[in-house]
Amino acid sequence: MKIKKDFVTNSSSTSFLISNKTKNKKKLKIKIEMEYDLNNLVEKEITSLAEFYNSDLYKDKCWLLTDKQKNKCIKILKNEGTIFHIEAADHYNEDPIENMIYDDGLEKFIENNPDLEIIVGD
Repeated sequence: MKIKKDFVTNSSSTSFLISNKTKNKKKLKIKIEMEYDLNNLVEKEITSLAEFYNSDLYKDKCWLLTDKQKNKCIKILKNEGTIFHIEAADHYNEDPIENMIYDDGLEKFIENNPDLEIIVGD
């Protein structure tokens, strides 16, 4: 095992020794900010009403969009917006951000981006 100034490593993992200077032994949360391109997860991009009406989103019973959700999609497309079908896989994926989206949903990640809105999902 190699010992470095900032951390201890054995080539397959990285270990750290940290301390908590308060009496709250459970206070180990940190805030990590990063940017992630959701284009990595896009399965389908719909840019027109014709595409939407011919898509699985509109016709497929698996999606079961409510009338309200369909109308929201139509309104977005009429205003020259785009609808994205985004798919996040389970934990067998090697992308840690995708795993986090799979576990926690997208809501907390897009709440500060006024251009994005979740139509279906969380």
